[in-house]
Amino acid sequence: MNLQLTAVDPKLDQYMAERAQNCVDSIEASVVAKNIKVNETEHEPESLQESKETINDGFLTVFLTTFTTVFIAEIGDKTQLATLLLSAQSGRPLIVFLGAALALISASLVGVLVGRWLSTVVSPEKFQQISGLLFIVLGVWLATQAFESMLGTI
Repeated sequence: MNLQLTAVDPKLDQYMAERAQNCVDSIEASVVAKNIKVNETEHEPESLQESKETINDGFLTVFLTTFTTVFIAEIGDKTQLATLLLSAQSGRPLIVFLGAALALISASLVGVLVGRWLSTVVSPEKFQQISGLLFIVLGVWLATQAFESMLGTI
C-alpha cells in the first residue's frame, strides 16, 4: 500500500508518510496491539517530536488496532455461532443483526468503562500480571477438565 501525504515541511511530509505506513504495517501484521517506536534523531525540531507523540496516540491507530484485534478474536466465537443459529432459525437476519450488534456494543461499553476504572485503581504492570495469572489458572483448569473427560471416555 502506498501512502501519499502532503505537508508544508518536506521533512514532516516524509516522516508522516513513513509513520502512516508503519501504522498500516503494524495493523496488518499483528493481532496483539503494539506501538511502533520510531527512532528519533538529534536534528529533529521540537515541533516534529510533538507531532510524533500526537501521531503515536492518534485516533486512527488506536481505532484500527482495536478493531483488528477484536474482529479477529471474535471470528468463530460462540457469539458468532449463536448469531448464525438465531438468524437461520428466525429467518429474520436483519433483526438478529441489530440485536446482536446492540448486545456487542453494550458488552464493549461495559468493558471500556470497567477498564477505564481499573486503570485508575491498578497500575498497567500489575493489571498485566493479574491477567496473566488468571489466564494461566484458567488454562490449567481447562486442561484438567479435558484430561478428566478423556479418562472418562476410555
